[in-house]
Amino acid sequence: MSDDILPGFTRVSAISGAFGGYGNIPKEILNNAAARGSQVHDIIRDVILNVPVDGERYIYRGERNTNSLVGYMESFWKFWRPHDDSPAVFPDRMNDFNLMLTGEVDLITTINDERVLIDWKCTACASPAWDIQGNGYSLLYENSFHQVIDKILFVRLDKDGAEPEVVEIKHDIDLFMTAYEFYHRFFKGQKCNLECE
Repeated sequence: MSDDILPGFTRVSAISGAFGGYGNIPKEILNNAAARGSQVHDIIRDVILNVPVDGERYIYRGERNTNSLVGYMESFWKFWRPHDDSPAVFPDRMNDFNLMLTGEVDLITTINDERVLIDWKCTACASPAWDIQGNGYSLLYENSFHQVIDKILFVRLDKDGAEPEVVEIKHDIDLFMTAYEFYHRFFKGQKCNLECE
């Protein structure tokens, strides 16, 4: 993921994070979870692109047995069914210069002739704030590429390799815009653990 955020731009994930209930979680725990999630995302991207993945990359923070990422990948494979006619697109960071909004989508693909936005999650449970994040990403993608997103899926991978939880996000741009306005009015600029992607 790219950290090249233009000055004055707000991340979609900062907006959704303000409503995610993570404010009371210690920053060290959030940073650790974010780093683990980034490593899983990187492996998934390489797997989808058919880039060989060295087994050492499945070890998180160099600690064997206790912090393996294998379970997340086993969960991923229970969801991912690649098709020859289903291109995988990993857009670069998107910017909306009118809203001064930025975000980076995990994956755009085609499933059953529908353009699908997918976001991988490695959290312990689903969050209602995903509705905000999914709609923010959809808005950014549609504004950037002038293509409609037919379906938004958040796929929560299981650390032990069980079936992932697939959450379909209802299209609701009004919800995102309300969160966007509330964030800028009440949350932006606060020193807390919310503004990480």
